[in-house]
Amino acid sequence: MISLTRILVYLVLIGISFYTASYGIWTWNMKNRLGAAMVFLVALAVLILPLFAFYVRR
Repeated sequence: MISLTRILVYLVLIGISFYTASYGIWTWNMKNRLGAAMVFLVALAVLILPLFAFYVRR
């Protein structure tokens, strides 16, 4: 069963990823393609790595 704490952590991680990805979109529109790609990778890492750590720790 998923606890309320885990759900809140997931929501925070999703929020941080969306915020970071929106900066990546802005960077893409400013014609900084490499910077935008790196920001998207950071947003993906912010979402994936903590979730992976939750499941490995189990």
